[in-house]
Amino acid sequence: MKGQQPVMRIPRITIAPTMANVETKSFMNSITLALSMNEGGQRVVKNIDPVTVAKKFLVRGFNISPAAAQLICSSQDPEAVIEEVCRKSKGNFIIGEEDVLNAINSVSSRRIEVKRHEPEENRHRIRVLKEVRSSMVEGKVEDFVAYFNSRLEKISRILRNRIQPTQIKNLGRFRGETVSVVGIVSNVFERSDHYVIELEDQTGTVNCIANGKNAEIARELLGDEVIGVTGTLRGNSILAERILFPDVPVNGERKEIDFGIVFISDTHFGSKDFLAENWKKFVQWLNCESDDERLNEIAEKVKYLILAGDVVDGVGVYPEQEKELAIIDIYEQYEFAAENLDGIRKEIDIIVAPGNHDAVRQAEPQPPLPKEFE
Repeated sequence: MKGQQPVMRIPRITIAPTMANVETKSFMNSITLALSMNEGGQRVVKNIDPVTVAKKFLVRGFNISPAAAQLICSSQDPEAVIEEVCRKSKGNFIIGEEDVLNAINSVSSRRIEVKRHEPEENRHRIRVLKEVRSSMVEGKVEDFVAYFNSRLEKISRILRNRIQPTQIKNLGRFRGETVSVVGIVSNVFERSDHYVIELEDQTGTVNCIANGKNAEIARELLGDEVIGVTGTLRGNSILAERILFPDVPVNGERKEIDFGIVFISDTHFGSKDFLAENWKKFVQWLNCESDDERLNEIAEKVKYLILAGDVVDGVGVYPEQEKELAIIDIYEQYEFAAENLDGIRKEIDIIVAPGNHDAVRQAEPQPPLPKEFE
């Protein structure tokens, strides 16, 4: 075992205890990318014939010679060439071979120029809101009760934005009326043609009867889930009309700064199964070194890379794990991880959170990586 020395010496890496506790000054506008990929990870360009090429130009108001159309079909990225030809040929309605050759050269040589020296004042600030390096409880029954009460209260606040719940102990006043309750699922069981949900809050327990579509929802419920139920109170039970989950509404708010965040996890540096070639291609994309200009345009917007757990494969995580390790020393695994992360362009800030394979305790909440690995 090597001496305990710091190994991940990359200034832009933030070691976070959990992703819920990391805040950026501005958040991202979502970027969605869908590409067809072959087994080698390369972009697949669909075959295109001269007739299709001619039609694409006709709808844009251009005529193209057969030889020029054939030239586009044989190019590496016909769609990009077509767009480039149309962009450069305004006022020229006849497309010839020379026009296509110029467009092919432009597409091949064009690369996104990355801003390597972004002014420091324009960088997005990262702030770790909270980290837990030691245990705050003793594991007593009271600690578990406090946890579930806290969880119920926090999730109830979300549901109260949509319904006005009544405490279970007060339901008796509203028999025959429509009521709403919020509680923790303590049990779900089937009764002939319906399901019964046992729901409890801090004041009591009530059975909610779920028929039809609500029965399908009830069947999928898990114990200790916090839900809301609206329905008619019949006797001591609620005939459920709606089952609500604590969804967070998407408000569609757009920020002034357009940037991207990339989320990955489970890199497992140090494992024999580490996907070295895939990682290399991923880093090339982040560094705007792709052969596809559209991929580079997306990569240029990336300001953050979030690695959400299992940075390394770890040691002793499961029996006989050493047989599957390419690097058997935990410190060397993190050194290898640091070397690979250091290949990412410097404008991207990296946030690392631990997983169950990392060198931290397994109990939640997990702390950040120890100082000797930072």
